[in-house]
Amino acid sequence: MNLKHRNYIIRGARLISQIFFLILFGNITIIFGFFLGFDALKSASIGIPVPVNQPIGAPYTNAFNIFELIQWEFSHAIFPFLSIGLLCIFGVIFGRGYCGWVCPFGLIQDIMNWLPVHKTVPSKETNQTFNKVKYIFLFISLFVAVWAGYLVMTGVITETNRDLSQFSIFVDIFSAPISPSNTLFSLIPTAIIEAPFTSIGGSVWNIFLAYPWFFFRVIFLLVILLISAYISRFWCRYFCPTGALTGLFNKFRLIYLGRDPGKCVGKKCKICQDACPMGIRILDTPFQRIDSSNCIMCLKCYTACDKNAIKIKIF
Repeated sequence: MNLKHRNYIIRGARLISQIFFLILFGNITIIFGFFLGFDALKSASIGIPVPVNQPIGAPYTNAFNIFELIQWEFSHAIFPFLSIGLLCIFGVIFGRGYCGWVCPFGLIQDIMNWLPVHKTVPSKETNQTFNKVKYIFLFISLFVAVWAGYLVMTGVITETNRDLSQFSIFVDIFSAPISPSNTLFSLIPTAIIEAPFTSIGGSVWNIFLAYPWFFFRVIFLLVILLISAYISRFWCRYFCPTGALTGLFNKFRLIYLGRDPGKCVGKKCKICQDACPMGIRILDTPFQRIDSSNCIMCLKCYTACDKNAIKIKIF
């Protein structure tokens, strides 16, 4: 099989995988609700925690974000032994590879980047600066969850007063209201299902009253999607706390990418760096392993290299 045919197969397999998981996780079932009636659809009774941006509150889903689950458990004074164990298993095998092949919001960003607009390539300094944001977001999310759990244990937060404030949505899962994926796959579908747009006089405004921060969250989602058309995987690169967490496993995951020093011509080429949607400076990484925490194993560098210098490695 020549390189051209191999690359077509890899690109097609990745796109099929992304679409498959988008449907599998239940996001597409919202569309059928308009034709079959939402009462005809049933929510899955078992949810599978996975390290991707699939919200816990998404209607009709059968999978959800394991990082959101960890936050929820901490905030309810439950130590997430099982969730952390699953995260470690997922991380050790694929690291952040789930972002490139499974995450529904990753696919949405890829689709936005297909739009024919002039692309922006952030500088090395910009990447280094903004890369820190997702780790700050990760730390704050975990800190708030642990602090809420402490307040539960001390009796300050109870089941009766937990939801009294409009800021309560940040207490259970701090990252959820800020996540554009949560807005797209959970908030908006839930708002449509529970408060249909049947009349301009009532239902539309009731949505803004029933769901705190609705307007802000929708605007933020649109901004992220718009920027993603110009900067590939914008949310994944700089803000996603789930990606930041799983990316910590990239340095020792079992399936990874490396470069063949006998075939790679180094900075004379840069075709692999130009192809990377996460802006990784591949040529600055060791030959043995592309160890960047931002590598999502999308294999775009692998398919772009006409010298076959990028290698998929196991163990």
